[in-house]
Amino acid sequence: MSEERTQYETGDVVDASELPAMLKRGNKYHAVKTWSELCQREFDSKAEAIRGEELWLMQEAEQIFDLQFQPSWTASEKHPKLTYTADFLYWTQPEDGAMGFHPPGTRVVEDIKGVFTRTFRWQWWWMQTYEFVNVRILTRKGDGWTERTL
Repeated sequence: MSEERTQYETGDVVDASELPAMLKRGNKYHAVKTWSELCQREFDSKAEAIRGEELWLMQEAEQIFDLQFQPSWTASEKHPKLTYTADFLYWTQPEDGAMGFHPPGTRVVEDIKGVFTRTFRWQWWWMQTYEFVNVRILTRKGDGWTERTL
């Protein structure tokens, strides 16, 4: 057998150049990175991309403002550095609808989740307890969203 060809586990003979791509593992939870033309950015999952585009359109319609993607908080600067990165942060409109020098509406932190990992549960607890931030957890169900709690 030549050096350019190798035998894969299944017994199939493939080009050696294809092997690294074949061995590359996908996302553990089967999330597929998705590009959004509307937002001009890549999201970590299809559900996150759909929600990101919905929020983008809500901001364009001035229903929300100051939309941020991947906002981050630091729990500890020591080694290991502990951080939490949400999917979205935005502000709702003030009660009176005025944007000027009036107090802002409510700060909303959202995270799109399909699976609640032990790490996420700790991060969620830490955000609630020490940062006083209520993280809104959404799961994609059919054509809509379901808000979940821990």
